[in-house]
Amino acid sequence: MKKRRNRFMALGMAAALGLTMAGCQSTQESSKQTDASAPVSESKRQEEEQVKTEEKKTEQTGETEKTEKEAKTEETVLSIWLATYISDEDKKKPQEEWPITEICNEFEKQNPGVRVEITLLPDQGAAHQSYKAAALAKSGPDIINLWSGQPIFALKDVVLDISDMIPPEDKENLMGWDVVTEDFKEGGKILGYPAAGSEICGFIYNTDIMKQAGVDLEGNPPKTVDEFLTMLQKVKDTGILPIIADSAGVNSLFTMDMATWWVQKTSNEDIAAESKGEKKFSDDENFKNAFRVTQDMFQKGYVNEDYASSQDALSRFLKGDAAMLGGVTTGILQVVRESLGNDKAGFYTLPDYDGNVLKSNTAIGGSGQVLAVANYCPNPELAVKFCSFLSNKQNHLKLLQNYPMLPLRKDITLKELGWEGDSVMEKLYDIAQNYSYWTDNSMVPDIANECFSLGTLAVTGKMTPDELAQKLDEKVQELQ
Repeated sequence: MKKRRNRFMALGMAAALGLTMAGCQSTQESSKQTDASAPVSESKRQEEEQVKTEEKKTEQTGETEKTEKEAKTEETVLSIWLATYISDEDKKKPQEEWPITEICNEFEKQNPGVRVEITLLPDQGAAHQSYKAAALAKSGPDIINLWSGQPIFALKDVVLDISDMIPPEDKENLMGWDVVTEDFKEGGKILGYPAAGSEICGFIYNTDIMKQAGVDLEGNPPKTVDEFLTMLQKVKDTGILPIIADSAGVNSLFTMDMATWWVQKTSNEDIAAESKGEKKFSDDENFKNAFRVTQDMFQKGYVNEDYASSQDALSRFLKGDAAMLGGVTTGILQVVRESLGNDKAGFYTLPDYDGNVLKSNTAIGGSGQVLAVANYCPNPELAVKFCSFLSNKQNHLKLLQNYPMLPLRKDITLKELGWEGDSVMEKLYDIAQNYSYWTDNSMVPDIANECFSLGTLAVTGKMTPDELAQKLDEKVQELQ
């Protein structure tokens, strides 16, 4: 049996190969210098033999190059830079057994003459810049796995508008087209396929601690902001910290949880406009109100005092130091359930901010990933065909088996996921169909980063929400 080639590369391998070749060349030169010290007659005989050997090598090389050239002429290579679709469980197995490998093998089987080459991205954040540089030189991949929202919007000049190439059934069954559509505007350019899966943000809670506090988050959850705050006080009165979270450099408690109340009142399109100077944060009372509530929670002792510097919120939560773990996504839920037990871990999302919201019963989340096609790709239809194939129901289910994400497809059922009868997963499944997209990915990256750092100061009371909004507007002007 022919040995299967390794389709995976790490970014930067080409440079390493270049260094290896340079080393071989240096060794050959050294050998030539050593041979020069032989006697003249012997040297002449060796030289004649060397000429014959080289001529033979040249003939063999010519035949090999001809064969390789013919093979390459018949073969279409589809190159992909990938950061997702490979789980921690996958990494424990040989690459041939990874689901993504099996999917690529099947795609090649169904498309004779096509070879899929995948380069694994070690740093997806840095890949946005490295891809842009490669794209400008038209030397990058055919398909690139980047972040959705503003990060991909910023690369609109080097990725392809695939609006007219997407099969109608994909548009119907896949969620997330809104977050890969330029500036979130309906009818705008679609810059890629929503990828990997969906995540939902919220609070993971310890059911035992909540019961001891007399709180029933499943049967009788808070339905208003005031009821939510009253619930936190009730937990605090038992001597238990209501919420523990790590800011983690992204102000996670606000970004992943409390910002729900911002995006419920201010659309992603308007948030994007504020980050570009088309509107002002200072004029957005919804933004400031969401921060005011979060700051109030911190000042009343509902959140750990070391929120800004904490790095061990998860372990402390698992030890029972707090009733709720904030600033997390559904991706961490399985870890908690495995530690505490399925019946000891619940998932809670915030109530509506008021009775006049853009979207009710929602939470921050959605697809943070996109598969984009390079604007220089010689076979764009083939690239879109691969994205579609990767996203079909069968393959999406295969990838979700050990990848901690919620489905992006609307036609995948709870039963097919094995979640039927699991109240927590049933709840998340429903919310995932009604997500509110990440506010940080709605802002241009520089403003999102500024909001991360200054926002933590606002949460911990070192800056007022009004001052935060003013600082962000100033930063926007500075970047103009």
